[in-house]
Amino acid sequence: MPKFLLRSITFFLIISLFFLFLRLFDLPAAINYGSDAARDFLVTWNMYETRHPVLIGPPSEYAFNGRQFFFGPAPYYLILPALIIGNWDPLAVSYYVIFLNLAVLFISLIILNRSIQKKSIIYYFALLYTVTPSLVADTQSYWNPYFMLPVSLLLVALIVKSKAKKSSLFLLLLIGFLFGLGLQFHYSFILAIIVSCIWLYWGKKIALREIGLLLVGFIVGFSPLILFELRNHFYNLNTLFLVMTHASTAGTGFTFNTFYLISLMPFLFYFVSVSFFKLNKIIPYIFFTVFIIWSLVVVLSPHAYALSYPDAEKIAQKIEQDNPKNFNVVDQLTRDNRATPIRYLLTVHGFAPQGVTEYAKVSTLYIYSKVPLTELTKNPVWEIKTFLPFTHGTTQNISDNISLYKLSK
Repeated sequence: MPKFLLRSITFFLIISLFFLFLRLFDLPAAINYGSDAARDFLVTWNMYETRHPVLIGPPSEYAFNGRQFFFGPAPYYLILPALIIGNWDPLAVSYYVIFLNLAVLFISLIILNRSIQKKSIIYYFALLYTVTPSLVADTQSYWNPYFMLPVSLLLVALIVKSKAKKSSLFLLLLIGFLFGLGLQFHYSFILAIIVSCIWLYWGKKIALREIGLLLVGFIVGFSPLILFELRNHFYNLNTLFLVMTHASTAGTGFTFNTFYLISLMPFLFYFVSVSFFKLNKIIPYIFFTVFIIWSLVVVLSPHAYALSYPDAEKIAQKIEQDNPKNFNVVDQLTRDNRATPIRYLLTVHGFAPQGVTEYAKVSTLYIYSKVPLTELTKNPVWEIKTFLPFTHGTTQNISDNISLYKLSK
């Protein structure tokens, strides 16, 4: 076996181990298990229980008069196998997401290794993708925009391959498919599509056949939402039109969020890696030494979430021990009053709370918070106010600063 290949295999192995170490270290405390993730887990669980597939995915932040703008359903179908195998444990999704990202990274590095003669570019690229703290966090937890990362990563590798060799029909179809798939996860993926198209055709005459192949691939990758639009009189497009045309009166205008740039990170890392290759070798060595040390400090530091996954599990277990009937749960720790993370855990364990509008009809209410119960009942949120008054209350400690209150009528 050639020496350069041996070096590549050794490097890929080291990168894989480092990738896993950074993401698996104290994983239960590191994952971001919030209301959006729990909401999507609930939808996936319900889809499985009812055997009713869906054509739309999570809702976006844009809405108008009760109409919501939806993403594609691909996240649900991607996490479904992990949830089933993991017995609906959110932690199983994190393991799945980590190994999915590692597999895509490994495939992408193999493609790049066969397409680039200057191997140091690949090494720089792999290091940036592996140790950047924000990407470590984004490949540990579930959130539908995070799936844009592996799609963009594979896009970078395929575009480099297409620039190194003549583009095949299958390669263009695959790139187009990734365009459509990435756009299902979040509409900010349009930025990655724009950069990809510019890069694909930079200094090259555009052939009509190539555009057609990309378009066919895109239609396949985006087909669930296309079918939804055709079956529902272009609901999403009409909602988007209403949001944009009533921005000033309804406060629904476009706002920029930093996570919109997630899909561009692999492109940035590749271009930075090419720039590093052109510099004196000592500069990249110094940079990566400092960068890796800094990343280790950031990644391995304790995580501070308002509600950590271990605490969420403990709250659910405390409630389940009561074998509750006709109950509901309120979150006064985060901004999610309806306690979606706990609601999901209880539901899949067979202790489903009453609906999110049924607080007035239950006989038991569980509240978790850092605030004393007397303070919570002085000016209560709607979910607590509709339940009051109560006749009996108990308190259990979840952690040093989180309490679980049980109110009974």
